[in-house]
Amino acid sequence: MARWRIGFDRLGNVGGIAALRSMLADSDQEFPVLLTKVLYNGTHGGDSLPVSDVAQLHAEIRCLSDVHASEQTDEAILREFEKEMTELVAASIRVQKPIAF
Repeated sequence: MARWRIGFDRLGNVGGIAALRSMLADSDQEFPVLLTKVLYNGTHGGDSLPVSDVAQLHAEIRCLSDVHASEQTDEAILREFEKEMTELVAASIRVQKPIAF
């Protein structure tokens, strides 16, 4: 029997989420789920992303590797977010469960 660890990944604070939104704002056509359902607010309270949207989010997260920030600190925030979201999306797909914020 498989055992699943329930974990929580911190995607960032309000300022970090705002920085991510700012970095991706010019690419809103490439990141519709990410910008409207994940990064739209720095303080989620009981939101969730249904499994039906996770496949689209997965495609968007793969595109993050093409986005780079001009500042080293912002680049580090972006890469850490990409790593955490990649793991979160993979877990959601694996167990076919929504992502809750």
